[in-house]
Amino acid sequence: MSDASVVSVAFFEFIAAIAASVIIYRFLKRNRKPDYSYILASFITVIFPALFLAGGVVPEIAMDVIGGLFLVHCSIEKDWQWCRQRWVQCLGMLWVYMCLRSLLAPDISASFSHSIVFARYFIFAAALGYWTFSVPENRQRFMQVLTVTLAFMIVDGFFEFRVGYDIVGGILESATGRKFPDYEIFINTVGQLRLGGPFRKPILGIMITWLSFPVFLKYLMLDKSGAGQEEGNQRWRAYRRWVIAGLTVVLSMGAVSLSGERLALLLMLLGWGIAVLLLPACRGKVIALFIAGVLTVGITIVANPLVMARQGASTVKAISDWHESPYGRLLVTDWSMVQLNPVFGIGSYEFRLVCPSLYPGMSEAKLKETCYIHPHNVYLEWLIENGVIGLGLFVFFIALVFVQCIKSWKQEKQNPLFIGFLIAFALRVWPIASTTGLSSRWGAPPFWLVLGCLIGCMVIQEKRE
Repeated sequence: MSDASVVSVAFFEFIAAIAASVIIYRFLKRNRKPDYSYILASFITVIFPALFLAGGVVPEIAMDVIGGLFLVHCSIEKDWQWCRQRWVQCLGMLWVYMCLRSLLAPDISASFSHSIVFARYFIFAAALGYWTFSVPENRQRFMQVLTVTLAFMIVDGFFEFRVGYDIVGGILESATGRKFPDYEIFINTVGQLRLGGPFRKPILGIMITWLSFPVFLKYLMLDKSGAGQEEGNQRWRAYRRWVIAGLTVVLSMGAVSLSGERLALLLMLLGWGIAVLLLPACRGKVIALFIAGVLTVGITIVANPLVMARQGASTVKAISDWHESPYGRLLVTDWSMVQLNPVFGIGSYEFRLVCPSLYPGMSEAKLKETCYIHPHNVYLEWLIENGVIGLGLFVFFIALVFVQCIKSWKQEKQNPLFIGFLIAFALRVWPIASTTGLSSRWGAPPFWLVLGCLIGCMVIQEKRE
């Protein structure tokens, strides 16, 4: 399927989901039955982490259904308070600009289709934050599903590393993209290890990093709601949480290390560094778990030559020979793309189309190593595709989210979910990293899910007040 077809399918998925949501809501409203639309949206929200395991379009369809039901709910109830939130208004302005800019893009159809469906993402985040995730029951069940999903990914990663196949039948893949039907063949072939776990792409490590911190902190920080229990039960509860947190951290760090994803490992370490700063009351426990995780990483790297080659030797080589590495060459390409139209950009989803024009006469094989699907940095992607205007609006959106978190810090600093999702959000917007785009099929749902949950944690506190 071509790139234009992919964005066109996404566009029609979004429209179909909204239409279906309208029909369902109006039917239920007319028949005066319970608000099954909210029940359906809540159910999808609760099971959303597990949908990542299905991969493909499943999480995107779930996003569209939740967002569509939310819009219909707001229309029927005439409740549009969420539109007054500054981060929503900022993304709304960015969306309008993207759509207008796409009308002058080289491939108008692909660019406009990609731009128009961008609204689905922040509508989905708003639906979680102001409708479903802000309900304590939904939040509790969501975390249970997220914990089980994370545990499955970790176990699946170790299983795949040991036998060559993941539990659902995936195959080991080298860093070059070559797949191996047998683990022994992989061992005896020159290549660098990459694990996919239950995913079709080698993204196991980064998915664990993106989704793990809310689970870590949920078990690390004591639940203050247990007041009134006997002291012995409280101690047992604290001990059990400490053990679960320790096992989760050690196993997840080991799985990320084995996955062969260097960025995922670095971001995991960065996340723990942020946790040390944000959790002074639990700093001793955080540091202890961090040390245990680092020791686990060290053991996994030293104990296996494949992991050593990927996490050690190749990392040193990439840093020492940066200009000749794929990262260095891509950075040169990105900067050349910026210079084409620094103010307004080249248009959304136009990177792959425009990039080859910078290298006339280059062979197709060489172009694949030089012109990727996207710039592999979220800030450069906004700058290249939508210019200084688009990048400025995106950075302003991030600033608005952090400002809202700072305002809520006094009330939420003891909330492990708030801090966990805050760390997860910070890791996704960390500027010095090679990242996927925020509208890619596999990279977008985790980001907007984390944002919605972070907003929902703050809305819960507002409702209490």
